[in-house]
Amino acid sequence: MADNAQGSSSQSYWEGYKEFWSERFSFLGNYSKFINRDKPIPSWSTSDVEEFIASDPVHGPVVMILSLNHPHLCLLRMSS
Repeated sequence: MADNAQGSSSQSYWEGYKEFWSERFSFLGNYSKFINRDKPIPSWSTSDVEEFIASDPVHGPVVMILSLNHPHLCLLRMSS
């Protein structure tokens, strides 16, 4: 009987905990159409990356430096 009461108390604690955090992170639902895709985003080719670097004056140089110095950290996966 004591185990049942303790289990019920523990379950209600976790339910409250999940409810608390789901309320705070409810804005993530706005991004579900980007996260839960039917088809994956296609890989970028080398020419796509070079075009992006040339066209974006703010992020282009950052991507260029990142891809040159740290290719394993580059977020833009280039297909071979």
